[in-house]
Amino acid sequence: MSTAMRRIQTGNVLSAFGLGFTVPYLYVYVAQVRDLGSGTAGVVLAVFATAALALLPFTGRAMDRRGPVPVLIAAAVFAAAGAMSMGLASSVPAALASAALLGAATAVIQPALSTLIVWCSTPSTRTRAYAMQFFLQNLGLGIGGLVGGQIVDQGSPGTFTLLFGIEAAMFLVLAGIAATARLSRPAPSGAEPAAYRRWWEGLAPELRDAYMADCPELIGNLDGIPAAVRDRANRARLGDLIAELGRRDDEDARTRLAGLRGIEAQLESGGHPPLFLLGIGNEGNGRAIVSFGNPDTARNVSAYVPGLGTSLDEDFAHGDLKRARDVALGAARLTGRPVASIAWLGYDAPQGVGVMGTGAAESGGVAYNRFMSGLVATNQYENPHLTAIGHSYGSRTVGAAARHPGGIPGADDIVLVGSPGVGVDRAEDLGVGKGHVFVGAAENDLVTKLPSPREVEAGTAGYLIAGPVGARAAGHLADRDDDDLWFGRDPASKAFGARRFAVPDGPPVLSDGLVPAHSEYFERGNGISSGDAVALIVAGKSDELKMAAPR
Repeated sequence: MSTAMRRIQTGNVLSAFGLGFTVPYLYVYVAQVRDLGSGTAGVVLAVFATAALALLPFTGRAMDRRGPVPVLIAAAVFAAAGAMSMGLASSVPAALASAALLGAATAVIQPALSTLIVWCSTPSTRTRAYAMQFFLQNLGLGIGGLVGGQIVDQGSPGTFTLLFGIEAAMFLVLAGIAATARLSRPAPSGAEPAAYRRWWEGLAPELRDAYMADCPELIGNLDGIPAAVRDRANRARLGDLIAELGRRDDEDARTRLAGLRGIEAQLESGGHPPLFLLGIGNEGNGRAIVSFGNPDTARNVSAYVPGLGTSLDEDFAHGDLKRARDVALGAARLTGRPVASIAWLGYDAPQGVGVMGTGAAESGGVAYNRFMSGLVATNQYENPHLTAIGHSYGSRTVGAAARHPGGIPGADDIVLVGSPGVGVDRAEDLGVGKGHVFVGAAENDLVTKLPSPREVEAGTAGYLIAGPVGARAAGHLADRDDDDLWFGRDPASKAFGARRFAVPDGPPVLSDGLVPAHSEYFERGNGISSGDAVALIVAGKSDELKMAAPR
């Protein structure tokens, strides 16, 4: 239990103790001790309850506008005033006014306390915290009533005044606790990453530790939380996921387990650049976000989105992470300072015929933008150089992200390699200016030459009418400029308007797999490889690129 939680629960039990002192004896006090009659005593109790009922609907609104701490302090002070005035009341109007004030104020205290308990607990400890709250309330009421019964004397009004005075003191203690306790707000639901950063920075150290221990899956995948914190949480979560999948005996579990163990081995190797595990999860096709270098302290940061067939498996752990690492090493060599290069598997990349649709790209674009917004929120530089990289279908995901209002948060440059189209027909529609959109398209990469749906339809019809000659003729009529691809205009075309950098032609089709050239965009070599070109862009040295003519 955190220090703040202990203080709030202490105030809770003391206020209940004060109420227990007086509530059981309120009827006797009004009817007999003050000699106002049983009818008046009944009305006083009714006013106490009615005032509480009348004020409760407005309590939540007041806490939303002012916060639970000011509301709790005000309620506790008014409750103390109501208790003290009740102890001195000797007339019907005074007793009724005191009952109304006391009832209304005490009704507000409990919702405010409950809200503060949310602030001082984590999702996994909240149930226990509420159970403790109600246990202490009942304990305080019971002990208060027991002790109060030993003090009161029906023939001595002063003993009742003492009880109400003690009750008032307990409320004032509660107000003091609320005013001095160091409280932290709970994680805001659905907030922007910058708000999560402020929330984390405002948490008391012990509550940060509690969240890390109780909710590593929440903290580790929350955009806006510092990279080092996410890394620590996700490393703890990684072990849990490996153990969980290890208890299963199916092909999917074995595939993911191989990917997780591949990531774990690299994390434990302590290589260079240092690895930061920014996300891990078992949902969908699996989630893994790995950064080579700290994206919070690097001035140059890139986030690479893989494409078709990517999932949390051994290929991702070795192939895609190697691509990110090579970019980090190349860019660091060029800048002379640490950079951060991220492999972002934060979406369900299509695994088969789904590659023909745009649903995965659109949902992935939303998640990617949120991640990039988190990078902006936590980076220590006011204006870091951020590069969004999309490969294959991942370029369509980057395109979807760029089409959102405001574009990709913080992005200075966009790199598209092996792209079948990005969902727009002009580079300037990607939000960074056409001079900052870079395209790599290998001559032997057929993915960068996929015909458009209209061309496929026309070609099919032409084939049915006149065979291969008819197919070619109809396809040409459907795309006279030969610059349309499956997901829009060819990013490497002159009409698109991006800057096409030189890349090797790549191996011929079927020479080593179906389209081997499609997988070689991140290879580094003698300074003219596409991997070297990507590193130059990430390093902010795109003026040194060797350019190629557009198609």
